[in-house]
Amino acid sequence: MPGIIRSNGLSSGSQGTRTHEGNHLAQSELRHLAQNLEILRGTPGVDVEVIEYLKHPPTRDQLAALYNKAGMTARQGLRVKQDEAKPLLEASDAAILDAMMAHPILIERPLVETEKGVRLCRPQDKVREIL
Repeated sequence: MPGIIRSNGLSSGSQGTRTHEGNHLAQSELRHLAQNLEILRGTPGVDVEVIEYLKHPPTRDQLAALYNKAGMTARQGLRVKQDEAKPLLEASDAAILDAMMAHPILIERPLVETEKGVRLCRPQDKVREIL
């Protein structure tokens, strides 16, 4: 399953999208992801690459850069539904990023990156802002 969606165009010049997502998704999350992918795949000229972030997590620097491009903090990208997130509710962004590296399930998803920017696509229509 996917979780960060990233534009191939950022490095190769072609327009595309890449997504990082986890393996352990509830049915509602699968529907949400399917809706995001449907929006992306329905956009002419957009290629979608799905990255399973639990198998291939981003580095700390990559994740920090995604949050920076999205104009958000690590705290805003924290998946607070996870039990491991509870002790982090008052933690610094640096501590949250460290915890995300140790437990990638803490990364809220999907993050979508295109040539026009990065969004945490909850709700899924937020992806339209960067298409």
